[in-house]
Amino acid sequence: MEQLMAITQEEDEQLRRKEVASAMPQMLAETYKNKLLQVAYESRQQDLVNQTCSSLAKMDQKFQQILAWQELDQKKAISQILQEVFCWIWVQKGHLCIQDGRG
Repeated sequence: MEQLMAITQEEDEQLRRKEVASAMPQMLAETYKNKLLQVAYESRQQDLVNQTCSSLAKMDQKFQQILAWQELDQKKAISQILQEVFCWIWVQKGHLCIQDGRG
């Protein structure tokens, strides 16, 4: 009886080994597939980060240009105001002030 049990246990262990061995290629294939998916995901994520950085850099450049234009406009406006004040003072002193074709 013990011999029969030992044979049955040995056959059972062999069957388990065969099942494990037959399942190994499937497990390896799934592991490889998951790794490929992870690499593709990380690559896409990096692409999105790069696109976002590029977009932010372009927006920053446009914003800097707008600020430069505003600063230029402010300087022109201040210059114009100072010129008008100077002319007003000049005229108050009895002088003729010609500004942009106006007298």
